[in-house]
Amino acid sequence: MADLQGPKIRVGRFEGGRVELKPGARFVLDASCDLGNAERAGLDYKDLPKDVRPGDVLLLNDGMLVLDVEQVAGAEIVTKVRIGGELSNNKGINRQGGGLSAPALTAKDVRDIETAMECGADYVAVSFVRSRTDVEMARRLATIAGEKHGIRPLIIAKIERAEAIPALKEILDAADGIMVARGDLAVEVGNAAVPALQKRMIRMAREANKLAITATQRHPDFPTVPTMTEAGIAGFDNVGAWFGIVAPAGTPAAVVARLNSAIDRSLAKPEVRDRLVGLSMVPVGGPPAAFKAFLEQDQVRWSALIKAADIKVE
Repeated sequence: MADLQGPKIRVGRFEGGRVELKPGARFVLDASCDLGNAERAGLDYKDLPKDVRPGDVLLLNDGMLVLDVEQVAGAEIVTKVRIGGELSNNKGINRQGGGLSAPALTAKDVRDIETAMECGADYVAVSFVRSRTDVEMARRLATIAGEKHGIRPLIIAKIERAEAIPALKEILDAADGIMVARGDLAVEVGNAAVPALQKRMIRMAREANKLAITATQRHPDFPTVPTMTEAGIAGFDNVGAWFGIVAPAGTPAAVVARLNSAIDRSLAKPEVRDRLVGLSMVPVGGPPAAFKAFLEQDQVRWSALIKAADIKVE
C-alpha cells in the first residue's frame, strides 16, 4: 500500500530545533516567518491565516499543545497558549472542528502516485479525504499512472477530517475501502467521539462489502502528557469492556476528565452494556482499595473456572 502524505499543515523550523510554550503566553503563527523562536513560528501552509478566525482552537503536535486564536492580521495568527509544552520543528497543526481549505491531493501526491505505480503498489491510500471527488480524482490519476505498468490499484480513503463524516456514504461508494485514521480524526472531532464513529465506519464498510482498516498509535504514559490520545480512548472502548484503567499519581486532570467522559459515553451504549453482561463483567471505579477488591474477586472466579476445566497453568 502506498500511503500518500496529503496536505500536511505544519509549523516551520525553530532556532535550536525546539521551543517551550508556556500556558497563558502569547504565540504567533506567522506565514512570513522563516525561522521560529519561543514567540513565533513559521507556517508551511501559507493560506492558514485565511482559514481561521478569532475564537478558533488550533491543536499542534497531534493535539498535545492547544492554542486559542485571539486575532488574525495579514500573515499572522495571534494566539494564547492554553496547553503548553515542547514544540519542535515541523509539527502538525489542526483546527478543532476541521474546516481547513487545503486540498486532499497535492503536487507531491501526484508525483508519489507515479512512483507507487512504478513500485507495483496494490493499494493507494488517500490522506485527508473530504468528499467522493477526492477519491475519484485519486483513482483517475492512479489508473492512468498504472496503465503502463499493468496495474489498476485499489483506492483506500483515509477518514481523518471532520468534513468527511457527513460524506461517509458517498466516500465509501467511490472508494474500495476506508482507513479509520483515529489520530488526526480525534484531533478534529474530539477524542470521546472517535469510538462511536469508528464502529459506525467499520459497520458501514462491512455493509457495503468494502475494506475497513483501523490505524492506531502507541499510548504514552499517563503522567507525561497533558491530554489523552485517541488510542487511549478508542482502543479501550473497542475492546468492549473498560477493565484495569488506572491513572497513577501525577496524571493531569485533563487526562482524567477526558477518560471519564469517554467511559461514560461508552457505558451508555446498549451494545457495550450487553457485551459486559455477556462477559460477566461489571464496570468498577473509585479508590485503589475498591479496585483491588474487584481484582481479587475476579481472580477467584477465574481460578475456579481453570480448576473446573482441568487446565494446567505454568
